Amino acid sequence: NTDKLAIFTNTGQMHLVTKDAIHSLREGDCAFFFPNRIHGYRTEEKSEGILLIVNPELVPGYQEEFR
Repeated sequence: NTDKLAIFTNTGQMHLVTKDAIHSLREGDCAFFFPNRIHGYRTEEKSEGILLIVNPELVPGYQEEFR
């Protein structure tokens, strides 16, 4: 499966937690990550996000970024 995941922050602030780091996302931010790697989400206050499943073949300009 070549699909990747993306989280888009609608409102508030959330943290994407990976094995190596914690990435802070604010309203309007989007982060891409690999679904087969350990990850989680954390928020200290109310926030809303949209989880997207992305096929890199549909965004040819970014295919190298997803490798």
